[in-house]
Amino acid sequence: MAGSADIMWATTITYSTLDPSNKGGGVTLSNGNLTAVINISTVLGTVALVGKKYFEVKIDFSPYFSCFGVANNGVTLGNLLGVDLLGWGLYITNFGTPSQGSFHNNGGGAINSNGLNVGDVIGIAYDSSTGGMDAYQNGKLIGTVFTGITGTVYPAISSAVANSTQLTINLGQNPFFGIPPAGYTGVY
Repeated sequence: MAGSADIMWATTITYSTLDPSNKGGGVTLSNGNLTAVINISTVLGTVALVGKKYFEVKIDFSPYFSCFGVANNGVTLGNLLGVDLLGWGLYITNFGTPSQGSFHNNGGGAINSNGLNVGDVIGIAYDSSTGGMDAYQNGKLIGTVFTGITGTVYPAISSAVANSTQLTINLGQNPFFGIPPAGYTGVY
């Protein structure tokens, strides 16, 4: 049609980052709030997990006593994720065989995983309709860590020791290491 112009719409997705206003005192953020150096603290993401969401955390330095999962606002930020009822975390210690991982929500239980090494990637898949959280290590399913999680939750990472654990979170800003489960997207 003469005189008409095609209109192209561009959609910009703004992915979540780690939240500088929702972190414990032992957390220092860098890299656009995607990298955290953590000493006995927890930090949450900026965007709530609604629907089927997937994110990954890369171990940059000192993998011992790292924890990955989700939390409600109000979670205890000055301690390990999962020490209270408002956080759900996969905690990997690098000690013990075969149960080197455990899951915590005001207590916990054991789950088989491999020890963590620098460069490893932990994936978290969360479905808000079921409250289910699955965990992956280097692209391989570890298992279902929690079911029945309630309330509005955010991505969360933490460390239980003062050894300057460094973790980098990927909420979809970059290609994922593993393949997210069918129907899951990054956090935006």
